[in-house]
Amino acid sequence: MERKYNSDFRKKIINKFDNINDKQYYIDIYNIIVEDIGNDFSSNRNGIFININILSDKCIGQLISFINNKLKLSIV
Repeated sequence: MERKYNSDFRKKIINKFDNINDKQYYIDIYNIIVEDIGNDFSSNRNGIFININILSDKCIGQLISFINNKLKLSIV
């Protein structure tokens, strides 16, 4: 099955999260992702590491909505 969002687009989404200063936004993003992939991520004292390519198109769509609605940013 072909993905709706390619790897380059997924990287653009992740780059939008770089300048977030509100801890609650990170928690919201984490909850969106964990709902999709469960505990299929790595973590250590430096943070949580997620392979963006394993996220479903539905999850990517939810992250796009979050970026547009909460962060008031544009993806493109």
